Amino acid sequence: MVQCTFRGKLACILVLVLSSASNAAEKDATASSKKAKDGSELVRLETEQSRIADELLSVEATLGAIERKVYGARLQVGLDSETSE
Repeated sequence: MVQCTFRGKLACILVLVLSSASNAAEKDATASSKKAKDGSELVRLETEQSRIADELLSVEATLGAIERKVYGARLQVGLDSETSE
């Protein structure tokens, strides 16, 4: 049985969240761009894509901060960062 570290679990969650949001945004942008009749819809889509990218970066930064806090806490109690939970 494979034991996952907390870092590994966070990385898996991050990949799933980013992939899901990216795929949803791409599908929405593709569908909407096909229906766009003028440049204003394209501008709206680019703005929305930029907003989603900013949110994803924020999520990634938050998960990184959580990972650093957990790693620090594990060091304080004497656990190795590679020890599984």
